[in-house]
Amino acid sequence: KIDLLANCCKKGLRVMSSMGAGAKADPTKLHIANLEDVVEDPLASRIRWQLTKSEIGAAIKNVEVVYCSEKPHMKLLPLELSEEMNEKPSDFGAMPDFRVRIMPVLGMMPAIFGMAMASRIACNLAGKEYLPTGVPPLTVGVCNRLHQRFRTRSINLYGASHEHDMLDLEDMDFLVIQWRKRCAITHERWKRSGIDIAQWRYDRPVDIGNVVLVKKKFAQMLDDMAKRKELPTSESLGISEEHFAAIEHKLAQIAKWNPRPKTYKLLTE
Repeated sequence: KIDLLANCCKKGLRVMSSMGAGAKADPTKLHIANLEDVVEDPLASRIRWQLTKSEIGAAIKNVEVVYCSEKPHMKLLPLELSEEMNEKPSDFGAMPDFRVRIMPVLGMMPAIFGMAMASRIACNLAGKEYLPTGVPPLTVGVCNRLHQRFRTRSINLYGASHEHDMLDLEDMDFLVIQWRKRCAITHERWKRSGIDIAQWRYDRPVDIGNVVLVKKKFAQMLDDMAKRKELPTSESLGISEEHFAAIEHKLAQIAKWNPRPKTYKLLTE
């Protein structure tokens, strides 16, 4: 699997792969994501580590996978060896150097993984690409704290009279999932106390297509720009033009795929 994925990356081919279905049973925790965002999957962790060490390096962000974020709650089946197998158990695996013990698999799970991949690929080929849920959702408590911090900062910027125009708890969860629990500017992984939601441009309404998930220092930087009525630029944020364009493209995507369209007012009115 690692060799096949590495070869696709070298050739610049789009590729999708199924991660570990063993010891998983909950189909509601299936996700479609980049390999670098996968959690709770030992197989994906191993593949990601090996590919990162190889010459393709950063190209793993082009590998899309189906995985299950459920924590494995089953172990390898016990190994009962005969006297002959005890001498060299590695000779009795299904393949050379393969494990002898069996990973318990619920029969429906591999099929569900396969159907999820088929659906994703068919929709992409038909030009009907959708935004999958790539990471597990936030807990209610974390959502509340994130929402409270965003509301407090927005009131400090624009006053309490605009409080009713702000994003709600469901928006927080949707945004964190769409930004893959990573800072839009540094791509660092989610840390509950270190990342916030911030308005991107002061001259546009505060909706899900105009807010980003960023580290607290960048949230403060964007707030300061809004106070000065300045727009963010690649230079002011210390990122490349390509990276800046990617953020703008992601915001446009999120606005387009908003599952719960609303009417917002400009907070600067």
